[in-house]
Amino acid sequence: MKKQNTPGTQDADTPTPTPQDLRISEFIEACKQQGRAQDLRITEFIEACKEQNRIQDLRITEFIEANKNQFASLQVAIEENKKALDENKEALDENKEALVAHDRQCIVDKTTMNARIDHLEAQIKAVKWQLWAVIAPIYGGIVIYAIRALFS
Repeated sequence: MKKQNTPGTQDADTPTPTPQDLRISEFIEACKQQGRAQDLRITEFIEACKEQNRIQDLRITEFIEANKNQFASLQVAIEENKKALDENKEALDENKEALVAHDRQCIVDKTTMNARIDHLEAQIKAVKWQLWAVIAPIYGGIVIYAIRALFS
């Protein structure tokens, strides 16, 4: 037959807890409670870290997207600049060809002008000789007339 435990009575097989046993039990219970509190703080810390990581991931993703857009814009600008540079190079080559042609024309014009100047100088000399041919007899006649007038 089993004994019924009444409040304040102990079973013969169950030892009576000593004050040291009670302190150990209280210590173990306090440690368990402290462990639960630390678990809660650790869980809160982990959740805070996860939230911070989500925020950083979002910032990184936004940064990457912004840089992708910026990179795409830069690529478009680079391609446009390359195209403009090629067009400018073609225009420069055309201008160079035009300048060479102009230089050649200037050389031809200079040669033609020099030939005209030489021709005009020759014509001026011829006109001078013709003028002297006309003036000399007149001048000679005047000189002869002046000499006659002096000696008469």
